[in-house]
Amino acid sequence: MVGGVVTDGGGNLQFPDSDCGATIPVGNPVLGSLAGNGGPTQTMSISGAPAIDAAVAANCPPTDQRGSLRSDGNGDGIVVCDIGAFEAPAAPFNPSLHQIPTLDSMLLILLAAALAFAGSLVARRSR
Repeated sequence: MVGGVVTDGGGNLQFPDSDCGATIPVGNPVLGSLAGNGGPTQTMSISGAPAIDAAVAANCPPTDQRGSLRSDGNGDGIVVCDIGAFEAPAAPFNPSLHQIPTLDSMLLILLAAALAFAGSLVARRSR
């Protein structure tokens, strides 16, 4: 930056250095090259974690520069958009991260707890 004052309203990112000031986070947004990603103008896709879901929610327009809807990402209805003109696609649902216990596994847990409790009662009686 040459002269001037940077006014930071939040939701900004600088890379690779901190010339814009210490209050603005430094992080690599991992930008793709300028390309036709849909919409009327070319954009740079983002895939870097520092830019994902890091914009100020009050400043998020309903769509990105391409016209793609901003996503709430996890289905809670709260939109937290990405920094920049490109909203990265939401991560696909990964069932291995959200496993619901089966009835068999719940019964095994209950059986193990019951055996542990019974073992503690036996230990107390033998004292």
